[in-house]
Amino acid sequence: MQTLQEKKAIVEKEYLNYINSLIKKYPDLSLYFAKSVNPEQFKNYKNKLPKDVAAVLYLINDAQLLIFTVTNEKIGIKITE
Repeated sequence: MQTLQEKKAIVEKEYLNYINSLIKKYPDLSLYFAKSVNPEQFKNYKNKLPKDVAAVLYLINDAQLLIFTVTNEKIGIKITE
């Protein structure tokens, strides 16, 4: 059985792979994920947010809307079609 840390590492890797595949398909997205705000470091910014603040990024991809959210407690992505 996988530990919570192992599951978290797998999900983070899948997230990074997903972002990288989006950037390959839509190179203009690299502007949103510059070296200073790359997906690998995105999780580090959540600890710097005040408790009453959330950051939201909306991206449109073909027929999908991708909603990235981050608070000081969690990071999330929701995909709608």
